[in-house]
Amino acid sequence: LWTTTGSSSELPTSPAAGRGLCEEENLVLRLARVPRMPERLDCFATRLNFDSRADDVRAQVRTLTDAAELVLQDAVIPLAMATVLRAGNSMNAGTYRAGAVAFRLDVLSKLSAIKPSNEGAALTLLHFVAEVLRKALVSHPDLSRDARHEKALDALSSASGLGVAEVVAEVESLRRSLDAIGDEYPRHRKPFGGKDCFSLRMREFHELAKRRMGELSAQLGAMQAALKKVGAHLTGEPGATEGEGEAALAQIHAFLVSLRKATNDNERQSKLANRNKPGAGNGAGTPRQAGKAANVSTGLPGAHGAGVAREIWSTIQRGDFEQLKRTGSGAAAAAAASGEGGAAKGPSKPPTAAQLLAEL
Repeated sequence: LWTTTGSSSELPTSPAAGRGLCEEENLVLRLARVPRMPERLDCFATRLNFDSRADDVRAQVRTLTDAAELVLQDAVIPLAMATVLRAGNSMNAGTYRAGAVAFRLDVLSKLSAIKPSNEGAALTLLHFVAEVLRKALVSHPDLSRDARHEKALDALSSASGLGVAEVVAEVESLRRSLDAIGDEYPRHRKPFGGKDCFSLRMREFHELAKRRMGELSAQLGAMQAALKKVGAHLTGEPGATEGEGEAALAQIHAFLVSLRKATNDNERQSKLANRNKPGAGNGAGTPRQAGKAANVSTGLPGAHGAGVAREIWSTIQRGDFEQLKRTGSGAAAAAAASGEGGAAKGPSKPPTAAQLLAEL
């Protein structure tokens, strides 16, 4: 506040100095004589906190931007969407919902509500989609080893606790605080005392902080553009806002988390089924097949058997859709398809990654 050697005696003297007040009280009285002291203190508070606040909000902007960009680059997410599209098409074959070329993202949260009546309560359409996706990834090692999917998952997880509105509000708050300094320091060009350097110090800080603020504003604009782009890509709305992009990222993140859990459930079910096979305890059963390594990039383990998912696929191929339990709006949630899956007889192989992506 004042260029001193550390002693408060160089501040303007106060007539109350000899009235029996303590040193701290006398200091407050002398500071009160400095013009526009509350405004000066606000400026110093901004100067002290600006760097930490700017660094925090810059990290949040970078996290949201990375999440939007990595989702667009990820090759596994389109494959998962194509799997859901194929399953919905098969379920809705022969109905007015057949032949759809897309589905709303809120469908993803309802996959776990669709259950077949002839299977255990733990089995859902989500588990079936997870198994089909795992097999498609196993058949395409390049996708399984693609590190971009794991990066996208990490970015989505980091961005899940952030809000675009809060980030924008914090940037605007920083801008207003900086503008207040720009309005205040010219008022003090004439020093209050011989060692009053407020105007000089605040002018130096303001010029430096304005450059940093310009960089931060540019990064914020890039984040908003990335969110609009991912929103348009995932919702099919060319004029999607950053808020819609944020909501789309949250839905994709929730779907991928539940998909990973369903894949782990499938793995446990498969291991339990293998353990219960005759001869499994004494080593006389069928040996485990080598070469079905876990999918490192997605965390989807290499399941064995997965007969439950195959039976669901066969049921869908036969067209026995009326046997599926439908809970609330979950029945219509999986509406989407490319027009296949009606009268095929007997079990058929799940589609490959290339077939699913071709349909998408």
